[in-house]
Amino acid sequence: MPQTQMAQIAAVANAGIIVDWCHFCHEEYEKWLEEHCDEIGGMDGNGDSTIVDIDESEYFHRKYHRGR
Repeated sequence: MPQTQMAQIAAVANAGIIVDWCHFCHEEYEKWLEEHCDEIGGMDGNGDSTIVDIDESEYFHRKYHRGR
């Protein structure tokens, strides 16, 4: 959500408050991820490496919505 929209919903006139709140949330989320995320890939029980495939089309789109 854009910060301007957050300020309107929260009825906050000072944009610095919204920026500080977003930074705080980002830091807390980063801490949570460090504590709760498992490693992707690595080695399986036999000592073989595990291959991780990531479908980039799920996360990125082409510029100007051209192509697939």
